[in-house]
Amino acid sequence: MSNLIDILSIGEAMAELSTQGALQTAESFVLDYAGDTFNTAVAVARLGSQAGFLTCHGQDAFAQGLRQRLKSEGIVDAGCRITSDPTGLYFVSIDEAGEGQFTYYRQNSAASKLSEDDITVELIQNCKLVYSSGISMAISKSCRKAVSKAFQMARDFGSTTAFDPNYRVKLWDSSETAHSCFKEIAPYIDFCFPSYPLDAHYFSQPILSPEDLVIGFQSLDIPNVLVKAASQGVYVNCDGPIKHYPAYAVEHVINTTGAGDAFNGGFLHGLTQGKSMEACIQLGLVTAALKTTQAGTASGMPCKDTVYKTLSLIPT
Repeated sequence: MSNLIDILSIGEAMAELSTQGALQTAESFVLDYAGDTFNTAVAVARLGSQAGFLTCHGQDAFAQGLRQRLKSEGIVDAGCRITSDPTGLYFVSIDEAGEGQFTYYRQNSAASKLSEDDITVELIQNCKLVYSSGISMAISKSCRKAVSKAFQMARDFGSTTAFDPNYRVKLWDSSETAHSCFKEIAPYIDFCFPSYPLDAHYFSQPILSPEDLVIGFQSLDIPNVLVKAASQGVYVNCDGPIKHYPAYAVEHVINTTGAGDAFNGGFLHGLTQGKSMEACIQLGLVTAALKTTQAGTASGMPCKDTVYKTLSLIPT
């Protein structure tokens, strides 16, 4: 691996089978590949940054499709191991408001077999930024160790790190376990992208507003916290008072799945391209908004030309 990767995303990608309306009455599904860190990698790549994706691959037809998809998106496939385990799978039904209902089959998936042995000096040294999520840490203990090692190594090499807590109640033994694991990695996080109210589960004290969530994560000495609050926009504390940035409004919402991942991708693309904090935030907001106007999850991520054209129309 000789070319520098702007953003290395670590985690799982699953086969996604989506349908409009209720799952129990679905007559057909659309196949895609998705997963929180994979979605962000696709967003980054479509905006023009060099993305890399680290996972473990299976040997089934879905694994073959995933590797082909990585290639077609121009994402460096940093997966260094093939396992005999199946590719994770989920079904999603999209309602008229664009919201999804999910059914997952991910236990003992190939992605969950990622381990700290898969994190190498060559891999991390070759990255400007290392990105992962709470889901990546929750799917298995070995994956948790891999993410922790990658972030510690990135800190040692002077690379930037970014993390989306992305709490999932069914993946953690308890909120206390999630909080304990997050506290271990928090000292190595430069940019944190929690969602309100989802990630309030990481704290025992009441979290009653996006501002409360910013304060909660900053209490763990994370220097840059950007709380995503869906249609409310984002609440940001990066070396100063909390600032609110409203969401970019769109006329028709088709599918909100992956909008938070799109924000992360837009922001991180700007960050690795040397843009100002304000510009990174606007990139994130526009990328997230445009994603909601498209069907599909990762396949709905907007392209560079569309994002930058939209940005040019926003009054300054």
